[in-house]
This record gives sequence, C-alpha cells and structure tokens, in this order.
Amino acid sequence: MYEATKIHTAYIVNIKLMFGQHLRRVINILLDIKNKQRELTQQLHIQRATEERIKRMLTEHIFEPTRMFKEGVSTRRLEDVFIGEGYRTAFMEISPILTAYPKRYEFQKDSIYYDSKASPHNHFLALFRMVKLLEHLGRRSFNCFPLRRSWSPGYMQIDTRILSQGTIHTDGVGISIIRQNKDTTQGPNPRRATTINPENIPYIHDLSPEQHEIICGRCVLIDPGRRGLLYCMHEESTVKTPRCYRYTSNQKNIRLKRTKFRHILQDLKAQAPNVIAAEREISQTSGRANNTTNFAFHTSVKAANSSILSSFYTSTVSRTSKKPLFRKLRFSSYINQRKASERLAKDIRAKFGQDCVLVMVNWSAHHNRYHEHIKGVEMRNLLRKHGFNVCLIDEYATSRYCPRCYQPSLQTFKQVENPRPYRRSQMLTMTRHGLLRCTNLNCLENMDGSEVMHRLWNRDVAAVLNFRRILNNLRYDGTIPVRFTRVIRIGRIRRQAEEDLQEGRRLRQRLTRIQRK
Repeated sequence: MYEATKIHTAYIVNIKLMFGQHLRRVINILLDIKNKQRELTQQLHIQRATEERIKRMLTEHIFEPTRMFKEGVSTRRLEDVFIGEGYRTAFMEISPILTAYPKRYEFQKDSIYYDSKASPHNHFLALFRMVKLLEHLGRRSFNCFPLRRSWSPGYMQIDTRILSQGTIHTDGVGISIIRQNKDTTQGPNPRRATTINPENIPYIHDLSPEQHEIICGRCVLIDPGRRGLLYCMHEESTVKTPRCYRYTSNQKNIRLKRTKFRHILQDLKAQAPNVIAAEREISQTSGRANNTTNFAFHTSVKAANSSILSSFYTSTVSRTSKKPLFRKLRFSSYINQRKASERLAKDIRAKFGQDCVLVMVNWSAHHNRYHEHIKGVEMRNLLRKHGFNVCLIDEYATSRYCPRCYQPSLQTFKQVENPRPYRRSQMLTMTRHGLLRCTNLNCLENMDGSEVMHRLWNRDVAAVLNFRRILNNLRYDGTIPVRFTRVIRIGRIRRQAEEDLQEGRRLRQRLTRIQRK
C-alpha cells in the first residue's frame, strides 16, 4: 500500500511540474516555431537589420502571436484562437488533448496551465494523449508515467502503528524508527498538512501603511536565477556601504559535495567495464515508449542486465567502514541538503539581521537543459520553514528599465565564446545574459576621466535596485511606478491592470494621513 502511494505521488508530481511545459512544447512543434525563427532571422540578416530590429520583428511576428495562441488554447475555446490557417490547424491537432476531460469540466481560473497544478489527477488522459501525438509526429517523447531509474536500494516503509504507534523506514541495512515520544490514550495524532500554501504569502503592494512602517529598514530584496540562485540586497545598501549576498549554484554544489560523489561513481565504474556496457545497452532502448512492443523490449533488455547492475549498486562497499557505499552516499546527500538549507538561512541572518523581511519575486521558471530550474515557490517555502517573514513582489520590466535614467533601455550586447565546446560547430558565440548596457545616450558613464561609455549593469543588480524603487514608491504614495505596472491582455484588447487599484491606494493613503493629522 505504501509503495503504491509512492508511485501515485510520483505521477501526480510529474503532472504538476511538467504538464504545462510539455503542452507548450507540443504547440511550438505544431507551429514550427524554430524553423520560422531561423528563416526570419536569416532574411533579416541578409537585409542587414540591426539586432534590435531582429528582436522586435521576431516578437511581433512569431513570439507574441504564439503566446496569445497558447493563452487561447488554455481556455479550450476556438474563438480565442487566431483565425490564421496555421493556428486553426494546430488547434485541431491538439483537440484530442483538450477533449480528454468530462463534457462539463471547467478549468480553475479558466486556464489549463493553472488547473494542471491545482487538480493534477484530472490530467492523466490528456498527458497520455500528448505523448501519443508526439509519437505520431515522430518527435522525442517524454515519460508519461515516470519509472524508478536508480539501482541503489531505497527505503521502504513498514507500518507498525498497531504495536508502537509509529512507523519504520528501512533499506535493508539502515533503519529509521518514527514514533511518538509519549504514550497517549487517544491514539495516533491525525495527519496534518506540512506544506505551505504560496497563496498565503502577501504581496508587498497589498500591505497597509502601518505594516510598511513596521518593516521599514528591515527589507531584503531578492532576485532568484539559474546560476546565481539568489541575489540579495538590503534596502539600505549603498555603493559605499554595500549590504549584499549572493548564493550561487556552484556554492550549493560544493556544500552538497555533488562533484565528489560523481567522481567516486566514475572511478568505480572505470574498474567495472561490464557495468558500463550494461548501462550502455539499456540506454539504446527507450523507457519513454507508450507502445506495448517497444516498452516490452526495453523491459526485457533491462531485465537481462539487472543482475550485473544490481550486484554493483548493492554489494559495493566503502573502503573504510565496509558499509554499502551507494546507500551511504544517498544518506550523505540527504544530510548535506539539510545542512546546506540551514547554512543558507544562517548566512542570510548573519548578513541582514535576525528580524529581516525577505521580499522575493513571484515568479519561477521551468527546468532548462544543463541548468536547474529557477526555484521560486520551493525557495520561498524553504525560507519560511526556517522562520523568515516573506513577501512577494511583481518583477515585471525590472530587468528592462535602467535604475539611473528610468528608461526601457537595458539590452544584452556581449558576445562570448560558447562555453560548451561540443556545440561550437553549430553556435560559435553566445550572448552574455547577465550583462546589460543602457542604450540611452543621456545616460553615459565616464570611466576614467576621458573615455565615455554606455553604462553597464549586472542583471540581478538592476532588478533589485528597481525592486527598491517600487518599495519606496509604495511607502511614499501607495502606488507602483507606471513603468513597472503589468499590462493584462484580454483577447486583442489591452488595458492597464493597476489603474483602478492605484487610484484606490492613493485615496487610502490620503485618508490615513488626514486621520493622523
């Protein structure tokens, strides 16, 4: 029963994390976005168009229509989709996915992307049809029902509540006993939810003037990223007395000892060529196949090599303690993860004080190849569990406006050698994402007294400086600067989302000041 629950949980988590990403990928394939982007870019290069014009044309003719099409698909209504033949054809192609629900089923917040996270158990059939469509198109599929891929034995749960009001987890060598500290006559405590609902985290613009006064001088502005996992700046930080903290993915890997563990595994495999051959043979088959014949072939190949791999991952022992090595490494990884989380919380408190208030971005990104996903909800929940007060802020346009001249003039420009040697034949150079320059000619910077250059910005620094501008503006008159106000699109009509809210906040601020007088 417990193992069945684990399998079901893995399926549910897979839908929560990946359904929206898979659906967007299917739409990109049906609309042939990559080829359209490449052809339009080549045409504009022939016309000697500037990089700015190329970006503008790609956004206008490809990216923006595709984004609006995806929003229309999320409602399952054909009238919300473009009239163009290519878009209607793509909509008809994915109609089996959109009709994989009961007739009267309605998506929460009228969005399939939101509903896949709120009610993932209702999207199994749609995910399966998505896989079948990719196989029909001859494209690389994905795991509709993820399988356990580790050969190292894992913990299993043994229920002992009848005897001791507790439970046991064991992997055959180690054992963890979880039980109550004191005997009670009322029986086991009822299960309680341990997760934190991110909807309960307040937005910084929803706080009252009194709440802003309480947290004044304590706010730490945080911008998450991929390589720089967190960039933190105190609201009172200045150039002369900076109060900043940066937590990178490299720091995290060092604390988790991932490189060390990977080298241990590679050294052991080098001494066992039969293990390398067995893993290579299994990798030639696909466990993603939903075709019965192909999946049966994958299973048979895996079973034929199971004795070699099971013996290697189960019987290998450490040199010193003679304990099962891979189970020891798994336990060490868990302990290191806990220590890294505690150390991060300790470092933030040491840098910004025990009573600091964290103002974090309300956005997170999905997994990207070769990088971890940007941890928004996960990181916020982690910090809250360590006792931090967390508020949210909308980061709209904060990496586009220059903090000095307040113009939408920040752009990438730096071309560097591709850091991946095996891809340099296809793409020799890449644009440096984290370095921006202000293209406003009225915002030039005098470097050494003689040379005048465009002002350069680190993307994270520019973002947190604009966060501070938003925070100060909210404290002054209760409004968000217009340049950072998000525009909501309804069909083809644009309206200013915050217009009425801004006016309401101004009135509340005025009434509060009058009452104080």
